[in-house]
Amino acid sequence: MFEKITFFIFSNRGSPVKRATVSKAFLRFLGLLFAACLIFVGYIVYDYYHLKNMFIDSQGLQSKVAIQSDEIVSQRKQIQTFANEINGLKAKLVELNTFENKIRIIANLEKTAEQKNLFGVGGSIPDDLDGKDYSHAMLGENGEKPDATFFGFNGGSPPRDLVKWDFSQERGRFWRAIRTSRYIYVVAQISAYAGRKVSGKRLTSEEGQVLFDLQKDPYQTNPIYPGQDYDDVIADLHARLSDWLDSLGDKFLEETWED
Repeated sequence: MFEKITFFIFSNRGSPVKRATVSKAFLRFLGLLFAACLIFVGYIVYDYYHLKNMFIDSQGLQSKVAIQSDEIVSQRKQIQTFANEINGLKAKLVELNTFENKIRIIANLEKTAEQKNLFGVGGSIPDDLDGKDYSHAMLGENGEKPDATFFGFNGGSPPRDLVKWDFSQERGRFWRAIRTSRYIYVVAQISAYAGRKVSGKRLTSEEGQVLFDLQKDPYQTNPIYPGQDYDDVIADLHARLSDWLDSLGDKFLEETWED
């Protein structure tokens, strides 16, 4: 038999005592049913608040989407305006290019097949112009490139005594040089006017030669003179410089040096 529990109910109005008897199994069933109801109600409350929060988030997201859509429309308008400005600028550039071509034709600045270099602006290259066209190297185009550059300087300063001036007082700086990718070699006549003796003496070749190794001394602060383990380099560069001077008819070495 099932165990039973008896409940006595008393009334303060003098009514007879009432008695109710239930089994323990029924009480357990009622407890489980009550717990299930609590769980169900709790789930309903949780789901309600969850859906409520999702609805609020959804409204916020819809608001952001609407704002972003407005921004996209505004950006599209700005892009279209910018594109119209670019098209207007292109049209102006075309007009400017047409005007430039007209000016070139009027001023004879239009390049021809003989004028595809830096010296061809405004006309053909003069026949007596010294040098070779290496403009393709400056423009990054393929072609022959120089392995050395030659240059020189003729200049001087006023004599120290302007009252008692003569050629022997003139202090000049005269030099010729060659530069390669690694070296700069200079031959110089420093203390005398070119072609004239000072106190009966000219510079000798050993006194006027100087070399700079650009790889080891890029700022040219350590001059190298003959006898410092670079004699082969000096001899080679001196020969190339001498040949270049001969090709120009430059008598610098003959007039300023004694061998």
